Amino acid sequence: MNELDLLKKHWQSSEQNLPKYSYDELYKMILKKSSSIVKWILIISIIEFAIWGGLYFLVPESSMEFNEEMGLKTPLLFSSIITLIVFITFIGIFYKNYTSIKITDSVKQLMERILRTRRTVYFFIIWNIATTTIGFLWSGYYFSQHREKLLDILAAQNPSSVLEHPDMFMTYFIVMFLFTATIIIALMLLLYRIVYIRLLKRLKNNYKQLKEIENNAKN
Repeated sequence: MNELDLLKKHWQSSEQNLPKYSYDELYKMILKKSSSIVKWILIISIIEFAIWGGLYFLVPESSMEFNEEMGLKTPLLFSSIITLIVFITFIGIFYKNYTSIKITDSVKQLMERILRTRRTVYFFIIWNIATTTIGFLWSGYYFSQHREKLLDILAAQNPSSVLEHPDMFMTYFIVMFLFTATIIIALMLLLYRIVYIRLLKRLKNNYKQLKEIENNAKN
């Protein structure tokens, strides 16, 4: 049993030998926990942004040349700019959620801001997973529609393999591309489940505890 649960048990207890904890003391405890959780959501999102940004600079020169030859340089640059803007926007919203929770002065406001924070994080997760999936699917479709150009570029790198069995090589390329995309999306889902979803569950528990102390205060 954590400290908050113990305090809540003490507050609800009618036994004379237990110390009494007020409504305000329990509220401040939950406020502090909620603020800490939202702060971690903010910190983790900034770290994630830094990691994705760092990976961009680690892309091999050969991959950048391949994208340019395939005509993907402009679409990828455009999508990167959109992703950057949206990511920064979410970080700004997370920061706003954190600062608003810190100065909350009522149970009702805190409950509303917890719900708002949870919705924002879910939108953030859905956006990242959806855009990544759409990006991979679009890329796979683009490669299939520009098959000849793709084979020419790959033939320059692996002439014997491509020229001898072009259809087989194309199938192998698409399968490996989709397999890699599936692995990346699966890892993202796992990461979000371990990190963000776990924090959201704690916020949900805080919300339930706020409802309990509010109902007890009314009785």
